[in-house]
Amino acid sequence: EIGLRDGQVVIVAPLQDSPAQAAGVQSGDAILLIDDLDTYGMSIEDAVRNIRGPENTTVVLTVAREGADELIEIPIERGVIELSSVDWQIDESLHRWRMPALPGGFLDRAVTIVGEWVGNKTVVIERMEDGMLRELDAQGVARLAAIPTVVIVNGGSASATEIVAGALQDYNEAVVIGEQTFGKGSVHELRQLADGSALKITIAEWLTPQGRSINKEGITPDETVSFTDEDVAQGIDTQLERARTILLGD
Repeated sequence: EIGLRDGQVVIVAPLQDSPAQAAGVQSGDAILLIDDLDTYGMSIEDAVRNIRGPENTTVVLTVAREGADELIEIPIERGVIELSSVDWQIDESLHRWRMPALPGGFLDRAVTIVGEWVGNKTVVIERMEDGMLRELDAQGVARLAAIPTVVIVNGGSASATEIVAGALQDYNEAVVIGEQTFGKGSVHELRQLADGSALKITIAEWLTPQGRSINKEGITPDETVSFTDEDVAQGIDTQLERARTILLGD
């Protein structure tokens, strides 16, 4: 998943089991070149069009990565991407479901999910282009309200994922740990023009129930828990381990 940050094409998150993930693309990577094409001023649509291509062909992304002294060239062999709605597992030591951070999702699904903790309360507020506020309320029964919950987020957590994390944080229904989220909280609309072209414009932004802006700000974790490249190489998940510690009351 890619997005724009201050006009720069950046990786929101590599999709699970995708060619990009296998090649080593990381959340937060700024794409400077797609093959030999400079991405400066490039739209998301054009970036996607240039990255995509026939299966088993190669595209090279030149990226700038935080903490790296030099630009990184990442060859990616294109392939068919199979998307799953969610990955999950049961941790027997906690008797709780664990779902990893997702890069995004549908607004109505986010509202429904939060309703499992907060009932029929407001989940997210849309601030329209004219300043009008529209509250989106859940219709849940709060079945999970009594269950201790930890939400793990990172720079690849965006859009609907941030709505869920922000709402649960505002209502003190979950401890949010990890890293600052992406900050993708704008609402776009595609408007068809008379000549057959279309214009995508921003019509609203998302606010948490307490009125915090998600767009560009992102969600700040209650506790920052980071990991290093060495942790990843050794299969150490520091965020999951901290989540387990919190749930066990240690």
